[in-house]
Amino acid sequence: MSSIIQQAIIQTLKYSDIFDYPLTEKEIYTYLIISHPVKIAEFKKVLTRLSHKYIEYHSPFYCLTMRSEIIALRKNRREISKRKIRSAERTIKFLTKIPTISFIGLSGSLARENADLEADIDLFIITAKGRLWITRLFALCLLQLLGRRRRRNSTQAPNSICLNFFLEETALGFKGDHQDIYTAYELMQMKPIFDRNRSYQRLLYANQWISKFVGNYNPQSIYNFEVKKSLFQNIVKAGFYILEYPSRWLQFWIINRHRTSEMVDNHVAAFHPADYRLKVMQEFYIREKNT
Repeated sequence: MSSIIQQAIIQTLKYSDIFDYPLTEKEIYTYLIISHPVKIAEFKKVLTRLSHKYIEYHSPFYCLTMRSEIIALRKNRREISKRKIRSAERTIKFLTKIPTISFIGLSGSLARENADLEADIDLFIITAKGRLWITRLFALCLLQLLGRRRRRNSTQAPNSICLNFFLEETALGFKGDHQDIYTAYELMQMKPIFDRNRSYQRLLYANQWISKFVGNYNPQSIYNFEVKKSLFQNIVKAGFYILEYPSRWLQFWIINRHRTSEMVDNHVAAFHPADYRLKVMQEFYIREKNT
């Protein structure tokens, strides 16, 4: 068992190293890439005895050997990220006024407080059932008015906001090829900023497959959680429902004119300037193969 845990620790550090991101002991344990739960005492024993041939320790961070320079990088990026998060929160306050938005979270490097100066702000949004596309349209218009929207062809957009991912509250589970370590980490490391009706917990519960990749993952069960809605919300959402089809048709027409790697349907809208997930997974497999 100790050899399996040792390999899992090295594998976890290899994955985080792709992002130049050293980990603390708690982070390694939380995100340990292993297919079953590991007792904390056993984990600590293996980590303590792990040869310096493979890893280095510079309190409080662990990294791969000959990669200690990323520790200073993480500390610097943390300060940059804090400023970006404060900026994002000011804008997100306006987005929370849209009653069909249930959740807004920071994703990507900013969620891990690992963003550099050129990084934009990626948002992950959960919407009410049957209101995704009208919600996105309102959100885009609002960001445009605030001057914070990331433009389609922008190669660098520091501090602009990218509406990166929309999900309906009835379609929270990721399926097929997207059930991988990249998506697992993205969901687990997301930074909730606005959460109505415990939507983030519901998101994690809907993706319990994460435990196949991260064995210590254990979401709180909220299977029977009841979503409460005010009369005002119900009235506004009814009006939004009427506008959903025309707004979806309009946005599909625009997206199809410039189609690249977008993943869109009635319940999901995922936009990526580049297929970053694929690049990360390819790099991870190469590192594993060369072990």
